[in-house]
Amino acid sequence: TSYFNLFLHQINLSLALAGCSPYPGQYGCHPRPDAALEKMAENILHNLRLAAFCLQQIQCPYLFALQPFLGYGKKNQSRTEKQNLKRSRRIGLGVDEETVFQGYERIENLLTETKIQNLSFLNLKDVFADHNETMYLDTVHFGDKGNRVIGQALTEKVITLIR
Repeated sequence: TSYFNLFLHQINLSLALAGCSPYPGQYGCHPRPDAALEKMAENILHNLRLAAFCLQQIQCPYLFALQPFLGYGKKNQSRTEKQNLKRSRRIGLGVDEETVFQGYERIENLLTETKIQNLSFLNLKDVFADHNETMYLDTVHFGDKGNRVIGQALTEKVITLIR
């Protein structure tokens, strides 16, 4: 996720340096966010292929987990999470939420469709689906309960891979 956020910030910085806005209609510039998202997804896939290949050389399996993001996935949001999501929308993320969700969806689809030898994909998008209590501290960071649920999901996947 940190690579994803860094990439989105780089897009905005590049557009700003070019005198453009990441939002269509501002400053007369109309960038294509879909092209940027596609490039970001391709870069992630390329990096996963390289890492999986390198790890395969030492017989080490590779597990890639797509972390959950507040508002994306099946989570009944707690009152605190709803407030956090509202606050993040008010102050902004540097890019609009829809762009972030489209990026996540593109990565999710690519990793589901693409078979990479030595790579296992764990989609944690819905890991909190059965939890009504507060898991997120903001849109991407978790409290102790959230970390415990994610840790359990990772543990189960690793045990499955070992067997």
